[in-house]
Amino acid sequence: MKKGVNLHCHSTCSDGEFTPEKLMEMADKNGIRYFAISDHDTILAYKEYAKKAKNYNINLINAIEFNVDEFKVYHFIAFGICNLDYVETFMKNLKEHNEAVCFKTLEKLKEHYNIDLDLNFVKSFSKDGVIDKRCIVNAMQKLNIIQNTYQGYTDYIGSTAKAYVPLRKLKVEEVIDLVHSCGGVICWAHPCITRHKNDNKLFSLDEIRQKARELKKIGLDGIEVYTAFTTAEEEACIDSIAKELGLARVGGSDFHRTGDKFCQENLKEENYLELVQKIKQRHKIYYNQHLPTCLSLNKE
Repeated sequence: MKKGVNLHCHSTCSDGEFTPEKLMEMADKNGIRYFAISDHDTILAYKEYAKKAKNYNINLINAIEFNVDEFKVYHFIAFGICNLDYVETFMKNLKEHNEAVCFKTLEKLKEHYNIDLDLNFVKSFSKDGVIDKRCIVNAMQKLNIIQNTYQGYTDYIGSTAKAYVPLRKLKVEEVIDLVHSCGGVICWAHPCITRHKNDNKLFSLDEIRQKARELKKIGLDGIEVYTAFTTAEEEACIDSIAKELGLARVGGSDFHRTGDKFCQENLKEENYLELVQKIKQRHKIYYNQHLPTCLSLNKE
């Protein structure tokens, strides 16, 4: 029996096309036995869709993808979190803070560009009623103010535009501490598409190795080796980095919508088991800290 693995995809809970249940159905039909839905900035829906996983021949693990400041496309995926509510509340508070930033952005659009966007119209582009900057540029595109969302950022609300208001962004140490304190493991997602902010250049393989070493020192548990964006040369190099640093070798297709690749053939059951081993270690630490002394795992 085929035991495929895909530990990185997105549902309608963030920016994906399909519901979590549809993704689980697709995973089952494609022979994927070890599966994770790693939505951006949200994880609480796992509680509900995990109940339906028993209808499919899959092993489901919870996951969430974080966008971290410092570089462009600097993403991390957490797996196996115990305290889902705490992580969800943390991210909700961050979104609400940044929604206030978006209100100021709307004011500046009117002030500097005479663009008066109706708030309810902007909210129509939000899945949870909380607006972000993507909602603003999507609204502008819908009204033909801009040709594409990239133009919205460069010409109107990006860091060099007059309507720019900085968002509160996560720091990598903050994300690692959050995930570990909630019993999860943290992995660097698709490192080969991480970009420098100043010149937009992709990280070289040497830079990935150096950054992975730095991240390992502050708690990194794994790294995506197998992705839809990785060449054979890059895959071999990142695999060697993972082995050098003792990181779990994970990956996935980063599936969002129709037309994207859904399966990631190079991922094997052994990669899933590496991740599970890391999760077990983190869970042991977590439950030692949160259970009464008489139930502590170190009393076994």
